[in-house]
Amino acid sequence: MSSVDDLKSGVYSDNTGSSSSTSSFPQGNTSFSSHASSYRQDDNDSFPDDIELQHLIVSDNSDSNKIGNSDNSDPVFDDEFSLNEFAPSWNVLTPWEKFKFICYKFWYGPTDPADDPPQFNNLFLKKFELIPSKLNQYIPKRFRILILLVYLVLWFLLCYSILRPSLTYARTYQEVDPEDGALKTHDIISLSCNDEKFFWKGKNAKCGLDARDCKPFTDREVVFSCPALCDRGSWTYSSIPIGDQSIKYRGYFVGGGELSAQDRSKDNNNEVLTYPYRADSFPCGAAIHSGILSPFLGGCAKISYTGGQASFPSKPGHYGVDDSIEFNTFFPASYVFMSVPNAFNCYDPRLLIVLINFILGGPVMYFCSGFVAFWIITIVAFWTICLALDPPLIVNPLDPESLPSLISLGLERLLPSLFILYVLWHFAIGNTLSDPPKESQKHGSPLSKLILWYPLFWLGILNNVTFDRLPVDRLTIQDIKEQPGSLSAIVGIAGLIITCAVIQAYRLWLTGYLRKYVYLYLSFIALLIFISQLKGLTLRVHHYILAMLLIPGTGTKGLSAMLFQGLLVGLFLSGASRWGLDSIAETTRALRRSDPGGTVEPPVFVQFDNDSKTLSWKDEDGFDLPGIVDGVMQHPNDELNGYSLLINDVERYKGDEASLNISKLIDSNEEFADLLSMAFAKIGSENGEINTDANGDIDLYLRISRASTHSGKRSDYTRAGILKWPSGEFIKPKKGVT
Repeated sequence: MSSVDDLKSGVYSDNTGSSSSTSSFPQGNTSFSSHASSYRQDDNDSFPDDIELQHLIVSDNSDSNKIGNSDNSDPVFDDEFSLNEFAPSWNVLTPWEKFKFICYKFWYGPTDPADDPPQFNNLFLKKFELIPSKLNQYIPKRFRILILLVYLVLWFLLCYSILRPSLTYARTYQEVDPEDGALKTHDIISLSCNDEKFFWKGKNAKCGLDARDCKPFTDREVVFSCPALCDRGSWTYSSIPIGDQSIKYRGYFVGGGELSAQDRSKDNNNEVLTYPYRADSFPCGAAIHSGILSPFLGGCAKISYTGGQASFPSKPGHYGVDDSIEFNTFFPASYVFMSVPNAFNCYDPRLLIVLINFILGGPVMYFCSGFVAFWIITIVAFWTICLALDPPLIVNPLDPESLPSLISLGLERLLPSLFILYVLWHFAIGNTLSDPPKESQKHGSPLSKLILWYPLFWLGILNNVTFDRLPVDRLTIQDIKEQPGSLSAIVGIAGLIITCAVIQAYRLWLTGYLRKYVYLYLSFIALLIFISQLKGLTLRVHHYILAMLLIPGTGTKGLSAMLFQGLLVGLFLSGASRWGLDSIAETTRALRRSDPGGTVEPPVFVQFDNDSKTLSWKDEDGFDLPGIVDGVMQHPNDELNGYSLLINDVERYKGDEASLNISKLIDSNEEFADLLSMAFAKIGSENGEINTDANGDIDLYLRISRASTHSGKRSDYTRAGILKWPSGEFIKPKKGVT
């Protein structure tokens, strides 16, 4: 028996508090017991024994408390019961009765469920609500379709005319040839925000022994182009060791900085614009750090290699980017930014395309039906992300297959995305954006779609310039520990999601459908828990998956649904277009990116003998070479039968000996000796910083790994130990791998 049935079975007591099952009903309603009996029979239920009748209803002789018709006829019990029709005295109910009644109302919703679209009370805004429907009445359907097609064609041609040069025209610059004085045209290299492979092949020993694979380090100039938004796009999301630091979750640019006015005056030609950056710095990130390029438009920049440097002091950056990373000792390669020659087709139009599509999509959202507007806007937004805002591939106009590859990848992701959007439309979005049926005598709210759903939709589309800039990478324990501010950001986001969920749950309750969604989301939670328990896999709720899970709960017509649903649809398209439909469960190897895996333990340093200047190391106790590394069966030539030693992040030794005489290395390696001599010769660098410590020592950062003497295969490296040279003080590295 439900609580409402309990209340229906109650009777009124008189003013003295006495109770009776037959005589306590107000005057004029003497047939109550027959009606109550009739109600019991119709309901096929019985009165509960645990509720005392006098506790339920307090009678009053006033007309306001009479149950029944105004003509003193017998009371009528509707099938749907509400407090307004049969009002108990709340204060006299027991706590258990109150709890049962609240649970019933919470589970089954209000007596009269409603799901009305937002309405504006302002008379001026009401006029705008009616404009689309009036136009539909006066303009024939065929003519409306023709207008829409012409509008879409003009819209496409405008975007095509803006995008075509940046996607198909070669980027070039003109420079006077010093030999014959003729003006010659050269191609410009297209880079992504964190692409440094053209300049430096990667971390650890990627450049080979003495960094030979990355030379030359002098007499080399490069002009390149960068896309927009590289202030955040130049961040590194896998750790990069530099000295005794491990750089992650920030822009990777070492040293450099804008040249001061005093130092610039020393350059008669005013061509050098910055201090030297370490050569493995991300060029596009360094260009924004130094103020050479704008993060909003991208552009072209020119660098010139300046050889080795004694140190790389940290310098403040432009456009709100972090200060550059400090490296307090020598490195064999560096570059400076130079004045850019006459360059063509350098700027990135992505933000202009977004602005145009946002503006031109507004009339479609306002005048068209919800169905037509939804499919036009979502397809336009998908290709806006794929081709302009956040493309998964950087198009190089010099490569004839570059643009076709991008379009092919976009089509690969579009088809499954359209299917998902159709399902979401059928179960949720269609109810929000479609007008109420004509028989309801209510009209939709095109203005709400335009000023509520549509802007929030584009906020989600702009995920790479909005939510991606929050200090949250991935919802894994390791990432949360490593990224500063991520825990507080996650708590804030979770609080916001819960708040929005409560607001939307109330809207679902008003419609009477809350219980259906409770079942749905309990099944979602159970499924996520099941996936999270799969052995060898980690649950990964990408933002496109989060949007897919939350959109069904926004399938109402109210204000909250307009806001939340628009944002979630935008987030879904942002993830599906940029990253594809990545798996909800990923392996540890996939989550590691290019971070060290720890599959093969590196050797450990034993000591530095200051008398003989010999550094020694040994394998870990019980070390055994695995047959499979990162899922790949090891070839005999890849057997890690030797060692690799990095000094200041450059490989200086590769062999099968378990020790190295540093003095002999200096004598035999001319380049290394020159760098060491340069560091000691400079009392201070160009910026006035002292290179040596109080004892006159220079830091040498040492890292060791297993290596193959027959190939370029290497294990993870240790963290950096510090050798104070020439005093010979050696600080062993902390535990861990790089």
